Amino acid sequence: MPPVKKELSRLFLETLKNHPVPVTEAEAEASFQTPKEEKFGDLSTHLVLKLAKELKKPPRVLAESVSKDLWKAIEFSPLAGKFEKITVEGPGFLNFYFSKNEVISVLTRIKKKGPDFGRPRSLKKRNILLEFVSANPTGPLTVAHGRQAAL
Repeated sequence: MPPVKKELSRLFLETLKNHPVPVTEAEAEASFQTPKEEKFGDLSTHLVLKLAKELKKPPRVLAESVSKDLWKAIEFSPLAGKFEKITVEGPGFLNFYFSKNEVISVLTRIKKKGPDFGRPRSLKKRNILLEFVSANPTGPLTVAHGRQAAL
């Protein structure tokens, strides 16, 4: 199962195929954030606002259209059942609400793995040497400062 944000951004871009928009998958994935207020769902994106400006369309209308198409795409994807609903708020924010079953599933995995939940699988203990290079604060910055940092 791909990570939720990655799969959601892929589906989001798929629903935008009808619109010529210059958005990368990484940019779409980065736009999905956890809202500060719980009433705005579990994930939120403002990308539709940006796209509406570029497409010269009303953001709320575009957001409602995208949310309907995105919901249809989610229903037939690995994300099926993970979301309860998608809402459009304000001028065109898309808010995603996880389903109760998804929340229970994640909490069950957390309980099962205990303190190992979220820990990388291949964690080897290694020593790492970090050196910090700073330029002369009183003199001009030169190419030699960059060379020293690289070495």
